[in-house]
Amino acid sequence: MNILHELNEKQTEAVTHKNGPLLVIAGPGTGKTRVITHRIAYLIREHGIKAESILAITFTNKAAQEMQERVNNEIGEPHSSNIKVSTFHAFCVKVLRKHALRIGLSENFTIFDQELQDEILTESVRALNLNTDDYPPWSLRNILSDAKCKSENPVDAVDCHGHS
Repeated sequence: MNILHELNEKQTEAVTHKNGPLLVIAGPGTGKTRVITHRIAYLIREHGIKAESILAITFTNKAAQEMQERVNNEIGEPHSSNIKVSTFHAFCVKVLRKHALRIGLSENFTIFDQELQDEILTESVRALNLNTDDYPPWSLRNILSDAKCKSENPVDAVDCHGHS
């Protein structure tokens, strides 16, 4: 089966890209998932790449599930079960759990969703006898996120934003 026959020129260029990793960015409904699944098939069939050395990452669980189904249909067993299709979040959590002890985390660490983060921040503000209107959780989350990105001490970051 010729996996390139149903692709346009740009899609074919992406599927047959030769050297190094490939990032596919395109709008909704433009065939990104088709390109990625065809590329996986192309790498396995035309270049002998082992399925277990392929990682396909997308943004949502729905997209990852759809991509996995398409890979299963395109490649078939046993190869498709060895291809890692994941969301960014799930893949990063898996890597963190695998190497948690090396970076000083417990393997059973918990990732707090935004609602729980807001509860904890609000409780912390109250525990410090501060007015929660002056320290809304969304503002503190933004300050802390910015501090993490800059590798700053969170206390210093809050002080820098006019809160003392």
